[in-house]
Amino acid sequence: IGPLIYLYLKSIANSNFVFKKKHILHFIPVTLYVCYRVFIFAYDAQQPGFNDHQNGILMEHWAMGPVGTFTDFFTTVQMLLYLAFSLQLYFVYRIRIMDYFSNTYRLELNWIRNFLYIYSFLFLYATLQDFVNLSVMELSWIEKWWYQFFSALAVIYIGIKGYFTDTSRLEGLDFSTSVYYAKLHKSLEAPSGAIPNDIKYDLKGQTRRLAEFMKRERPYLKPDLNLKEMARELKISRGQLSEIINLGFGKNFNDFINQYRVETVKNMIMDGKHGQLSLLGIAYESGFNSKATFNRVFKKMTHNSPSEFLKTLKRQ
Repeated sequence: IGPLIYLYLKSIANSNFVFKKKHILHFIPVTLYVCYRVFIFAYDAQQPGFNDHQNGILMEHWAMGPVGTFTDFFTTVQMLLYLAFSLQLYFVYRIRIMDYFSNTYRLELNWIRNFLYIYSFLFLYATLQDFVNLSVMELSWIEKWWYQFFSALAVIYIGIKGYFTDTSRLEGLDFSTSVYYAKLHKSLEAPSGAIPNDIKYDLKGQTRRLAEFMKRERPYLKPDLNLKEMARELKISRGQLSEIINLGFGKNFNDFINQYRVETVKNMIMDGKHGQLSLLGIAYESGFNSKATFNRVFKKMTHNSPSEFLKTLKRQ
């Protein structure tokens, strides 16, 4: 199941992902294992008295012997690696959407994080269970069964959530600008500090132009604003816009846009708008699209919750 989890996450985190022949390599171990178990059964079933015993000759001497120990060890190592790859893939995805979307609440896919945490815990539990079974005391089938049961529930959970989660906003999402960033940062870290010609332009002027655009057009009021849409309005590439925001303002796209939304909320509260609208209503008017995002971002940037900020104003 390790390769399945990993490739499933890869297909979500990268909308351009296409299953290719090379991905079949991930399933070579399980294919070999299935063939091995089929061979054991086919051989044992041909032996005299097979139906009178619980296990056949090869089952007892191979699968329940040294070969079984090796396959258990290999399975543990493989699952550990794929869980590590999957967790890395998920957290890189979370970082990337912050550079692309202004509101990420519905794109954070916390259910995937929950699944990975649950499955990692179950993996550790199974490893401990195997250790107890081999080194301390032999566990009964019923005692081992609980791991299988909860693992099945975890797989059903990700299957149902994945089926009913709308990821259409991620379609066509391309993070290829990471190559552009790598080239840029490498040039800035070089002793000469020279920027290659293909990404060289007036950063200071572009920063000023962007600040004027934000003040004049107020694009942050659009809840679904993303990097691609804003770059199109500015008539520059996404890579250039990302560079202006990252280097000119020292922020990622998400924080850059949300700072304007937070300032708009603060100004509306100070203008007395909370008398006609609730705090959540003001948040929606300012470009936020969820209560959770609003509270989290507001506290991150002001070190106060919206209600605490309002109480502070009333005391003044």
